[in-house]
Amino acid sequence: MVLEFPDGKTAQIDTYWWDWGDYHEYGVDNVVDFSAWLSEQELSEAEYSYLREGYSEVLVKLIEDYNYREDEE
Repeated sequence: MVLEFPDGKTAQIDTYWWDWGDYHEYGVDNVVDFSAWLSEQELSEAEYSYLREGYSEVLVKLIEDYNYREDEE
């Protein structure tokens, strides 16, 4: 997934996770809605920094939170 930050810089971040030989892939059904939701989230400086550096752990957690919210609605 490619994220674009307010300053125009982008980061390409993998949306999969390897866990002891198991492959987990994460995604969103509605990228536009996810983008709007993501822009409303209050991220810590550390989370923001990790996203800018391309670490997938933070993005995967955000995708999980978003998908959980979608399942609840």
